[in-house]
Amino acid sequence: SHTCFFTLDLPPYSTEEIMYERLNYAITHCSSIDGDYGLNEPTMQPDLDEEEDISSTRNTDSGESTLQDQHPLSALIIVDVQNDFIHGTLAMKDCPAKQDGEAVVPIINHLLKTVPFDVVAYTQDWHPKDHISFYENLHLRQHLISSKSKVNATTANLYDTVRFKTPIGEQVLWPTHCIQNTSGAQLHEALIVAHNSVFILKGDNSNIDSYSAFWSNQRKSRTNLDKKLKERNIRNVYIAGLALDFCVASTASHSLELNYRTFIIEDACRGVDESVMKIKVEELKKDGCEFVQADMVESLVRGFMPND
Repeated sequence: SHTCFFTLDLPPYSTEEIMYERLNYAITHCSSIDGDYGLNEPTMQPDLDEEEDISSTRNTDSGESTLQDQHPLSALIIVDVQNDFIHGTLAMKDCPAKQDGEAVVPIINHLLKTVPFDVVAYTQDWHPKDHISFYENLHLRQHLISSKSKVNATTANLYDTVRFKTPIGEQVLWPTHCIQNTSGAQLHEALIVAHNSVFILKGDNSNIDSYSAFWSNQRKSRTNLDKKLKERNIRNVYIAGLALDFCVASTASHSLELNYRTFIIEDACRGVDESVMKIKVEELKKDGCEFVQADMVESLVRGFMPND
């Protein structure tokens, strides 16, 4: 009989259910199993020939893919599920679309409990008090407003877009939100925080806004998220959070640009403006972003659905 040796590569926050599911999946892909494979047993090392058989990348005769090919590593990026976007100064429910940002929390928590993501990343707006995106700070930079701007320091209202001189460019004017080291900038208290997760603090430069988890709006700077994902050999990126038409969409756009297969978990997102959301969704679909529902994600990550 043939003996199959394997190790289980598990996220550090895996539940017992996830551990046993992956163990059972590995067992079903071996022709036979010898010995006791208790989860607390020391790792059994295969001999060289068996290791080569197990790790071969493709059966060229049959066209069969290996487990690694069938199961590309996946990351979940949880975007800006912060107090100010839920019940604070920039709550989704007070924006034009009137959506409830808090509704994403149980959906994301369920994903964290049931889906074996290899990496989980959390982003947070992390603004200084004088940040350029705050409507209340427009008077600080009225001398930088371009003559081509449709609004100026006198006529601008909340949520208007002002055009600053190069290199700043266009900027939406938001209520003051997510100021560094305040309760409004903290993640929602009910949101599960996975062990050994990645945290991305963005928008900490007073004169540059940053919607994306990867780059600032003018690409003046970039975060270390792409580096961390590539270090962990991530190929698929799933995105959830707030707001769909701004920070989620921008993160997805850059994820595609960086050659990740990119999914937006649509029912795990909420947005600011219905018309802007519609435009952003269509643009992202054209660029190759895939929109899925939360109840589809477990099967996709576990590899039980084909890559269409």
